[in-house]
Amino acid sequence: MASIFFENYPKWSPEVAEFEPLTGKSVFVGAKARQLRQDQGQSTESVFEVIEYDPVVKLAFQGVNAPYKDSFILTNDSDKQATVLTFMFALLELELFMRPFEKIDSLRH
Repeated sequence: MASIFFENYPKWSPEVAEFEPLTGKSVFVGAKARQLRQDQGQSTESVFEVIEYDPVVKLAFQGVNAPYKDSFILTNDSDKQATVLTFMFALLELELFMRPFEKIDSLRH
């Protein structure tokens, strides 16, 4: 999964308008990349760093200059003879205008 991640990430995430690996094309813990995203008319540039890498199982990265974390987890579904990809995104800090939603999220747990 991760050996071709940097090559395919912009294809999987259509919001990525620009993408640049900063530490080469290999994926490893500590590898960094820069991305420019276009989400609902907003442009956001960030640098992220790979924080977890277990080939064919898990890849996680975290924003260096923005508080977010993405995780891609692969599991085998032998009943369906398929691989299931689970994607998780987390904002590690909420901007001031988003703070009222903290209480809503805490009610779910």
